[in-house]
Amino acid sequence: RFADLAGLAIANAEARERVVSDTIAGMFRGDLDLHGTIEMIVQAARRAMGADRATCYVHVEGGDAVESVTTTETDPRIRAFLEAARGRREDEIPIWGMIMRSPTRTMVIEDVAGDAAVPEAVATGMGVGSLVGIRLEHPSVRRDGAPVLLGTLFLAFGAARRFSSRERAAAESLAGMAAVALANARLHAESVRSAIEVQA
Repeated sequence: RFADLAGLAIANAEARERVVSDTIAGMFRGDLDLHGTIEMIVQAARRAMGADRATCYVHVEGGDAVESVTTTETDPRIRAFLEAARGRREDEIPIWGMIMRSPTRTMVIEDVAGDAAVPEAVATGMGVGSLVGIRLEHPSVRRDGAPVLLGTLFLAFGAARRFSSRERAAAESLAGMAAVALANARLHAESVRSAIEVQA
């Protein structure tokens, strides 16, 4: 029995690593625009982690509001709820405030209903048992010496569960890819703006 569980854990870890490496290869092919890249990463994150849904919120320049939402959610009601975040600010989205107050870039809540830091209304409203949230930041995009929030990636699970260090590493690798894609897009936009200003 123990050997079966150990074999399953190794197979799951190998599958996660394969999803991450396939996603890296997809990014380097360079045939996707930013939205396509984020869509690919969100799908890969859901598969790699076995999540019920993965959602990436891309933030406006400066990180003060949500610009776009990409999610694997298929339920139209829940999808509409998630997509309603467009244009909203941190104080309007409690889970965003929680991830911003997290001392680390990655926030892991293994039991949403049992976590004292999660307000009851938020726990009920999210309708998930466990959650991983990762701030998407990149050292190349800074404001006043601090990293700018480019976006957030959330992985939602129906039941409370524990996350291994390998699972966390896989989620952080995929979040890192999303951060690189967003940073590249932001830096490209700034370069184009600068070129236009020089020509004006």
